[in-house]
Amino acid sequence: HETACRAGAADVHLLYLDEQPLAFLYAYRCADTMYGLRIGFDATMSKDGVGNIMYMHALEDSIRRGIRTFDLGP
Repeated sequence: HETACRAGAADVHLLYLDEQPLAFLYAYRCADTMYGLRIGFDATMSKDGVGNIMYMHALEDSIRRGIRTFDLGP
């Protein structure tokens, strides 16, 4: 993680609801590829597809920044 941060390869996406953190996606980025490592959300705040919303926003943002290949795991 330290090496990825120093290299500018850590990619953290946060989703807020009413100024409170609701979901996150943590990934590494190398060249035009994103490697998803962890995603999570606060189940006490929502059970209505927040993970899917987090993926959608992270993918849209990453595409705007030039990411073309996504490895989000199984």
